[in-house]
Amino acid sequence: MNFDFLEDMDNDDKEIEIQYHPQNQEDALKLKKFIEYQMQTIDVVDENNQIKKIRLAMIYYVHYHQQKITIYGKNETYLCYQSWDSISNLFENLYFVEVRKDIFINHYHIKDIQSEYIVLDNGQILSI
Repeated sequence: MNFDFLEDMDNDDKEIEIQYHPQNQEDALKLKKFIEYQMQTIDVVDENNQIKKIRLAMIYYVHYHQQKITIYGKNETYLCYQSWDSISNLFENLYFVEVRKDIFINHYHIKDIQSEYIVLDNGQILSI
């Protein structure tokens, strides 16, 4: 499959058009799902108590502990005030792996997996 990127100077909406050969429909649907994942955001609270949106793709892992949801980025930490059930439903259907009942890890940021721990591409080590 080849990718051609065409700039549409007259289009200022946020739509992405994927053209595909009928024999490659499954590949096009996988690409669509991946692009949607890359663009999806979640509301979080940063270290300055400011509400902001972050892309799910930038999340390294999510941890639920003592009724609090902490979201870890490459070098950032955020709080999320959604319920753990809604967070679990969101992440279990995406590119995240539930390694324990309280941790989801973004599999795109996994560098190495051992029997007792996972190493992320930012060097962080998580026990499993």
